[in-house]
Amino acid sequence: MAPDNFITLEIDKDSEKRLKAMFGNVAKFMEHPKMIEAMLASAFILEGESKKQLDEMVYSQPEGDYKRTRKLFNATVVQGQKVSIVGDHVNVSGQPEVKKTKNNLTTGVESHVNYSVYVHSGTGMDAGIGPRPYLTKGAQQAKGQIEKEISKRIGETIQLKVNITGGI
Repeated sequence: MAPDNFITLEIDKDSEKRLKAMFGNVAKFMEHPKMIEAMLASAFILEGESKKQLDEMVYSQPEGDYKRTRKLFNATVVQGQKVSIVGDHVNVSGQPEVKKTKNNLTTGVESHVNYSVYVHSGTGMDAGIGPRPYLTKGAQQAKGQIEKEISKRIGETIQLKVNITGGI
């Protein structure tokens, strides 16, 4: 299974009361186009930061005895996009998605190559390749940017808690 990071918005209790008064219920707010737009923008911020970390942790390091391709970099995309890989060529298509559950929206970044889990988490002590948690580190680096982006798009009147969970 490929490693995933997800951006989750949780509404605190005080904000939930105000939302219900403003919109009639929380679900209406979560379906608001500005909120969906904010989540998609956040996913692309997360993708960019994850790829930046991948560059630093993997691609900027010496190659050793094997030829490194950019397949993993190109196959790390926003959730919902389709990836097809032929040799070293990666083609990305489809629309990014935001999933709605009872009181939150989620979107994320995922890597579509079968070895991404080994790059992210390492291969174990015997193989000697340590973890390079590019998605988790990318999420940590992106958190502040994401909170600013969401605030800019929906306004400061509603407080949301942004959680980014990373890893496998």
